[in-house]
Amino acid sequence: MALKHTNGTLNADSNAVVYVIQDVPNLITDRFAPSTSKIGLDGKWVGANKRRSHFGFVVTPGEHHLCISGQWSAMQEPPSTVLDSFAAQPGHSYYFRVRLLGSFPGPHTFVLDLQPVDADEGEFLLNTSMTSEPHPR
Repeated sequence: MALKHTNGTLNADSNAVVYVIQDVPNLITDRFAPSTSKIGLDGKWVGANKRRSHFGFVVTPGEHHLCISGQWSAMQEPPSTVLDSFAAQPGHSYYFRVRLLGSFPGPHTFVLDLQPVDADEGEFLLNTSMTSEPHPR
């Protein structure tokens, strides 16, 4: 998988890898398209996920702030943006799951959810979702 470095060159030994996995069933994304979540890190947009997909990027060690902005037509209630922070360590991988939580079927009120997951669950989610390819603008 090609990874985007947020800060220049890629060195796996001295940096960390972050994966953001959009874990939303296709039944929901088909019904409530578009289903895009924009991924921000430390105040800058670094990528996006669409449907059931994942995006990976490299970060330098230290404290980082992750932002996910849901661009889903189903979202009627806040929060449509969720935040988390983490302290990246060299050589480590970090996995975050993005979900759309709510009632289905019935009155379709959904909220965005962001949770860190452990490496086992993260790798499983990576292997059961598509890779989001970067499209520079």
